[in-house]
Amino acid sequence: MIEFFDMNTDWEDHIEFITASYFKGKDYILNNKKFFEWQFRNPFSDKHCFTLVRLDERIVAELGYIPTQLKLFDKTVLNINLVNMMALEKYRGKGIGFMMVRDSEKYADICTNTGFGPLTPITRLKWTQLSDMNRYLFVCNAKKVSELAQEPVDETKLASVSELPDSSLISREADDFAGADKLWAEVKEKYPITIERSEKYLNWRYAYHPLLKYHIITMGAETMDYDKQEGMKAMKSFCVVRFEEPEGYKIARILDFISFDDAEEFALNEAVKYCKKEGADLIDFFFTGDFHKEALEKTGFVSAEKYKNLPMLFNPIDRGRTSINFAFKLTNLDYYAEKMNKDKNWYVTKGDGDQDRPN
Repeated sequence: MIEFFDMNTDWEDHIEFITASYFKGKDYILNNKKFFEWQFRNPFSDKHCFTLVRLDERIVAELGYIPTQLKLFDKTVLNINLVNMMALEKYRGKGIGFMMVRDSEKYADICTNTGFGPLTPITRLKWTQLSDMNRYLFVCNAKKVSELAQEPVDETKLASVSELPDSSLISREADDFAGADKLWAEVKEKYPITIERSEKYLNWRYAYHPLLKYHIITMGAETMDYDKQEGMKAMKSFCVVRFEEPEGYKIARILDFISFDDAEEFALNEAVKYCKKEGADLIDFFFTGDFHKEALEKTGFVSAEKYKNLPMLFNPIDRGRTSINFAFKLTNLDYYAEKMNKDKNWYVTKGDGDQDRPN
């Protein structure tokens, strides 16, 4: 009953399903073939990671998943992040979604989901729901952000970094993540559970995205024999930023940030300077756990709890949602450890899953 998607035979029926199911109709992003191929046939799978249910020769439900390698303490396991769970209205509440999610669980060691709705079946399938993502803000233009928040907002003052961790440390905008494998191998123990930030993953997710432009800011030490083909020597940190420009505002979204402890504050300062130079009115960063909080606060970022009226969705501006939730389910019990149920061990950002996309 549950079938894997076949681009040759299912695409036109899929367009019909999406048009009938989503409020954006035929213009919804899943009807863009470039995006669909990028998201559901990524480097960690040899087939389209997208399933569907047909009744009377018509697609009535769909579910996608994004496979990645997950660092789970001292092991690397296969993770799938479930996305785009949807059924035609007349088939909702009839157990089809429950069946599809349960079926997907057999394809990985662990399943994750961010930004799920109240009716999702994962709440009945013994998934573990952890705390919502933190959101930290840096206000570059108080006047414009006050308009967005519909209340007075203070402009953030960029903290000064008096002592650099390395006198040769510099920042630059990179075209890709050449050199990230070495950085990740040296810094990964800082992050107990997170997606493996390999060059393979990062280049697929950000550098070679078919529709969105991501700005890759790397921090490290350059040497005299620097070879652009090899990337920055002694990379200490990277930060991924995307800009949105809705209704006359410019929002900088930090989607990913990895850093050695001694470079965090410098790297965040450099990222803020870059965003301000590009004309950002507001910078935000969603993530789980306590990772980077101290450096964020030293740099001047504040928790979004301070401005609860500020929307999190800008394209278009939507004040209905105010947070991004997170849940997981371990399906391979050989990897069970009680400490995986603690928020502090998970580092998940808005760039993971499907919470950052064109629409």
